[in-house]
Amino acid sequence: VELSGWRILRVMVKHIWPKDKPALKARVVAAVGFLVGAKLLNIQVPFFFKYAVDHFSALPSLTSAENTIITVGTALLLGYGAARIGSSLFNELRTAIFAKVAQSSIRTIARRTFLHLHSLDLSYHLSRQTGAMSRAVDRGTRGINFVLSALVFNVF
Repeated sequence: VELSGWRILRVMVKHIWPKDKPALKARVVAAVGFLVGAKLLNIQVPFFFKYAVDHFSALPSLTSAENTIITVGTALLLGYGAARIGSSLFNELRTAIFAKVAQSSIRTIARRTFLHLHSLDLSYHLSRQTGAMSRAVDRGTRGINFVLSALVFNVF
C-alpha cells in the first residue's frame, strides 16, 4: 500500500481534531491561542527595549522631575522583562496543553498498530524479527509527537 503525503496528513489531522472528543479540540485551540500569545509578546519585546533605551538616552535637563523619568524608564524595562517572561510562559503552556492531544493520538495509533500485529497469522510472526518490529513501532509512536506538533504549530 502506497501512502501519499496528503493521505498521511488527512490521517494525522483526524487525530489532532477528533470528531468525538471536544476536550481535545479545546486543548488544540488553547495551544494555538498560547502560540499566538507567545508570538505577540515576542514581537513586543524589542519595542519595550527600544522605548526604554530611547527614554534613558534622551534624558532632559536635571531641572525636570527626576522621579518621573526614573519611574517611566523602570516601567519600560519591567515591561520588557514581563514580555520576555510572558512569551516563554505561553510557549511552555502551549506545550503542556498540547501534550494530552499528542498522547491521545499516540495511544490510539499504537493501539491500532498493536491490534493489527496481533491479528496477523502465526507464520508471519515466525518469519519476522519481532524485536526489530517492536523497535520500529516504538520509534514510530515517538515520532508522532514531533509530527503532530509540527503540523499544528508550524503548518497552521
